Amino acid sequence: MAHFAATGPFGRVCSECTHYGCYEQIHNVAGDLVKTEHHPRACAKFLSLTGKLGPAIPAETEACRHFRER
Repeated sequence: MAHFAATGPFGRVCSECTHYGCYEQIHNVAGDLVKTEHHPRACAKFLSLTGKLGPAIPAETEACRHFRER
């Protein structure tokens, strides 16, 4: 999750956000793209801010301040 839960719009949850679910590019040692993996419960905003894939987030987690409606 990109920010603290319940800091976004009241009553909204992560599964309603455009950032919920992301793709991670896997590179080999030479830097060539090998494959792309989909992580349906990870936060794309967290990935863009940190460069790392975060842990899976339950769909009913209260939205954070980076919430964007789907």
